[in-house]
Amino acid sequence: MNKRSLLRDNLRQAWIKTIEHHYNSQLISSEHALQVYFCMELLKQFEAGNLQRRVFIEPNIQTSCGKTRFPDVVICNSQKVIGIVELKYTPRGRPNTEKDLETLSLTTSESFEISNERYQGPQKNPRKIYSIADDAIMCWAVS
Repeated sequence: MNKRSLLRDNLRQAWIKTIEHHYNSQLISSEHALQVYFCMELLKQFEAGNLQRRVFIEPNIQTSCGKTRFPDVVICNSQKVIGIVELKYTPRGRPNTEKDLETLSLTTSESFEISNERYQGPQKNPRKIYSIADDAIMCWAVS
């Protein structure tokens, strides 16, 4: 059985729709725009599948070795980080992969937690900490 095959399919479908609908319509002109449209399509996939997922965009992650990283997208289920996505927008050149792949390798080799402690609204769900799942998916995509 493929690890996290449902999440893999959600990521694939969100990427296809992002490129077909938003990139090809010339709505994406920066990496931040790519993140927005990709996350929007990913959330649609989760909603259609009635999946309870939390998506963090560029969260601050402190690894156990003391390094700070800001992955583009982090996907969590109710207890764990199940996916990390690094996106690159380079429409007219070759992408520099070094920083993104270092971020993905650090998150698989180092222990870390992601917290939503910056939210200052109603205290319905105070500080929630997510640790990484053993079978989390690390994804890198470029447009």
